[in-house]
Amino acid sequence: MGNPRGSRRWVWVVVLLVICVLAGIQSHPGARDTDAGTNAVSTALRPAQSAVHAGQSVAGRWWSNLTHLGSLGGEIERAQREAAEGQRRQKEADELAQEVGRLRALLSLRDEVKLPGVAARAIARSPSPWFETLTLNVGTRDQVEPGAAVLAPGGLLGQVYQVSRYSCRVLCLTDRLGAVGARVAPARARQVVGVARGDGAGHCTLGCGQPEADVRPGDAVVSSGFDAGSAFPPGITVGYVLKVERRKPDSSLELTLRPAVDVNRVEEVLVLLNGGQGDVR
Repeated sequence: MGNPRGSRRWVWVVVLLVICVLAGIQSHPGARDTDAGTNAVSTALRPAQSAVHAGQSVAGRWWSNLTHLGSLGGEIERAQREAAEGQRRQKEADELAQEVGRLRALLSLRDEVKLPGVAARAIARSPSPWFETLTLNVGTRDQVEPGAAVLAPGGLLGQVYQVSRYSCRVLCLTDRLGAVGARVAPARARQVVGVARGDGAGHCTLGCGQPEADVRPGDAVVSSGFDAGSAFPPGITVGYVLKVERRKPDSSLELTLRPAVDVNRVEEVLVLLNGGQGDVR
């Protein structure tokens, strides 16, 4: 009995040979008519040809999509760069608008005090936590002298204590050595007058010997004036009352003040040209 596997192998060989012969006849250059065998081969091969064409079409679409994705990636990167550039320009515009606003406030302050002064910019701050000082970009060439009051939009900042030709150093009111004659602004507590002194921790304190004074948190405290050789003009905001405490045994008041000017955020200031009146206390 013959081997079935061998018989099937020979059958497949014969079928392949017949297909090849018929395919050759179909593709012969001189063949004009198509016989039944050729039609049968074409019919048998048509699914394979369709599959090949479909595969070519899918491959073509895949390659086109891949190329489009590469182009789209480039467009995305370009859009991201343009967005980043737009954000940078917007940030610059915002910073410029803020600076213009600060300069306008400084001009308004100069018009309000009606005293000669020179605009300056803070260029350095004390690195030590024990001192609260600033360095400004004006000096003797700008007629700045020791003792000059320094104002900022919002109120009083401090007093010049050291001057060189091109710069000067300012002792801020919140420094432990900072001080200014001050009074409570509201009429109900206007009798409260004293010296506001820095505590070295970002605040000022003001002692009051009138325990019956009606002082409230939020009240404005302003400079009391040019009396006793002070370089500070009157009516400039020093700070605002944060806390009112009664001290024993005399029940006197001690006011804790939030300064009107944040030393750590100030940029532009006005240095009054006072001819050196007043000393740092």
